[in-house]
Amino acid sequence: MPLPMIQEDLDTGWLVRLDMPDCKGGPYRLQAVHRTDSPPGPVASFLISRFEGQMAG
Repeated sequence: MPLPMIQEDLDTGWLVRLDMPDCKGGPYRLQAVHRTDSPPGPVASFLISRFEGQMAG
């Protein structure tokens, strides 16, 4: 999340910054994980496509 969108929540303690030594910030790859015998339905497929489209742009 962009810092300006969450700064107030960090300041109040509603959110905390995670200490992730291997990931110090920057872009993260989105992965949708599902069972092979139960693929995403129409709504989930739509959302996955929208997320992928936003990340590509």
